[in-house]
Amino acid sequence: AVLISLQTDGGDRKARLQKSFFVLLLVALMLAVASIGFKYALEEISFWDMYGINAICIASVGLIYAVRKVSFLELRNLEQRTQKISIIIVDVCLGITAGILGFKALEMGPVALVNALLNVRPAFVFVFSLILRAFFPAVINDRLNRRTALLKFIAVALMTAGIVIISLSV
Repeated sequence: AVLISLQTDGGDRKARLQKSFFVLLLVALMLAVASIGFKYALEEISFWDMYGINAICIASVGLIYAVRKVSFLELRNLEQRTQKISIIIVDVCLGITAGILGFKALEMGPVALVNALLNVRPAFVFVFSLILRAFFPAVINDRLNRRTALLKFIAVALMTAGIVIISLSV
C-alpha cells in the first residue's frame, strides 16, 4: 500500500504519500476491530441475527445519504439510466451475497484466516481491471504504466504470500 501510494512531484525528487493512504489506513484499522467484534458476536447470536443487525445499520446510514434531493436529481439526469442502474443493482446484489458469505466464513473459521482470504480481493480487482482495460478501456479510469503495473503485481504477490503463511499457520 505504501509503495502504490507513493507519488513524486514532477521535477521534485521527494516522494510523499497520497492523502487517501491515511484514510484507508484508518478504514483498515476500523474494519479489523469490526471483524473481531463480528466474530465475538457470532459466538453469542445466530448468523442470520448478526447479518440482520449489520444490514439494518448499514441501510439506516445509507438512507441518510441516499434520500436527498440532489441524489434523486442525479438519478433523473443520468444518461443511459436504465442500463447504469441495472449494473448498479447487479453490483449491489453481488456485494450483499459476498457480505452474507463473509459473515458465514467468519462464523465457521478463524478470524485472521477469514480476513486474510477476504483481503485477496485486490488480486481479483487487479486481474479484472486488466481484462476490462483490454476490452472496455473507457470503464477503468486508472493510469497504468509499467511501473504502476509492476508495483501492483508485487503488492498482490506479497499479499498472496501472506495469505499462504497465515493459512499454513492456522
